[in-house]
Amino acid sequence: MRARLKNGGNLPRTPPLRFGASFNYTIENINLELDATRYQKQDKLANLETVTKGYTLVNASVSYQLPIANQDINLYLNANNLTNQHARVHSSFVKDIAPRPGRNIALGLRAYF
Repeated sequence: MRARLKNGGNLPRTPPLRFGASFNYTIENINLELDATRYQKQDKLANLETVTKGYTLVNASVSYQLPIANQDINLYLNANNLTNQHARVHSSFVKDIAPRPGRNIALGLRAYF
C-alpha cells in the first residue's frame, strides 16, 4: 500500500517501510536486550522532497534491578546505533540538516517512587 494523494502524487513526509527484530533475556535481576531495525530507502517523493537512503540501526541494553528497600531502582547501560550508521529520518523537516545520532552510550540510574 502506498500513501498517495487523491488527484495523484505522493503524500509528503511518508515514512519508509521498516522491519526489525528484538531479543530480550531476563535472568534474576538482570535484563539484556538487543534489537535491530531496517529502514528501507524512501524514493516515493512529494514535491520538494529528497531521497532518503536506507539504513539499519542496532541497539543493545543491559539493566540491573537493585534490590534496595523494595524500591524500583535500575542501573542501566544503553548502546545505540552500534554500527555507527549515517541515518536520516525521512519524515523530519530538518533531515537534510540534522541526521540521527551516531554511535552513543549512556550509563544511568533510574528510580521510580
